[in-house]
Amino acid sequence: MPLKIYFKHGRAKLELALASGKHDYDKRQALRKKADQRDIQRALKERQR
Repeated sequence: MPLKIYFKHGRAKLELALASGKHDYDKRQALRKKADQRDIQRALKERQR
């Protein structure tokens, strides 16, 4: 993934970054955390009524 492009003395230099995708267990944890946050917000909203 390109991050920056530098031009020096008529040449271009490109700064790169390597990345890898999430593993399945990482995705499950992220989805669970997101769902938990949604549930908390929903409960707080209902409590305020």
